[in-house]
Amino acid sequence: MQLFVIVLYLCLVALVSVVSGQESINYTNPNGFAESVGYSALRNCFFIGAGINPPHALAIITRDGEVIPFVNDTRTSSSDFLTLGIKVNDDTSEIYFVVANATVAFGAQPSGGRSSIFVVADLNEGDVLQYTDLTDVGPGRLNANDVVYDGKNMFYITDAAGGRIISVSRQGDVSVFAQDSGFLPPYQGLFGIDGIVLVPDEYFIVNNFGTGRLYKVDFDGVVVEIPILNNHTLTHPDGMIWGPSGSILTIQNNPVTTVSQLASKDNWVTAQYIAEATNDHPSGSALVFAQSSLYISHSPYPFQAQEWLDVITLN
Repeated sequence: MQLFVIVLYLCLVALVSVVSGQESINYTNPNGFAESVGYSALRNCFFIGAGINPPHALAIITRDGEVIPFVNDTRTSSSDFLTLGIKVNDDTSEIYFVVANATVAFGAQPSGGRSSIFVVADLNEGDVLQYTDLTDVGPGRLNANDVVYDGKNMFYITDAAGGRIISVSRQGDVSVFAQDSGFLPPYQGLFGIDGIVLVPDEYFIVNNFGTGRLYKVDFDGVVVEIPILNNHTLTHPDGMIWGPSGSILTIQNNPVTTVSQLASKDNWVTAQYIAEATNDHPSGSALVFAQSSLYISHSPYPFQAQEWLDVITLN
């Protein structure tokens, strides 16, 4: 068994490949800022956070680059809101996403009202199935950033400003699941805890955008930092997903877009850098697999109408 684990670990190198014929997708998203991306194999299309572009919190991006507004609900979009984390669940025909007040996202305190919300929408029609206001989860600043679902009843959301993981039930009950000083941003105006992945019934792995650190969180809410071996560091890690054979892929966007592949031989007590790929654009923020190809979402800042999804290969 030990030999099998070692062989599997060594085979992680450069397992991400591009399917022949897949190309980058360019599209126009007026007034938008696609900070998040998801993909539905069921519908064979991408979903992006439409950004500051009311009344639509999401948009569909077809393979031809057509932009189709999605989730037309005034509760989920306003001139102050950014759609951040997106997760697509083809099994339940749902899409989950979080929306945050842009004034919090860029460091200023909101003047009042809603600061972050969580939404479950129908994957086919875009109807809102669950709407949960997270504003009153607890004291301090709040910036919901990414979300995972445990496949049963609970959603878990990272709070990039307040340094916590928030749990939301299917019934709309909201509570603080885990909180730690390591989740906080190093200073106001920068994001803290950001991307999140889940091993059901076992643990979460999260990153901190501001510090570049990784953490493992068990289902009792116990937080432990994961050292990255070989003196490798992450610079502003953002979106994070599971990669091939239990590896983790995380995107970083400073000074250029970089996707790093990490693996572990000890169940994420420690992590080791395996491979990476870079892209000349400095604006990558999210990544997703689509038909075995790895796509990264670019959203130029300051906001520009022209955006794109790039295919990227790890070396």
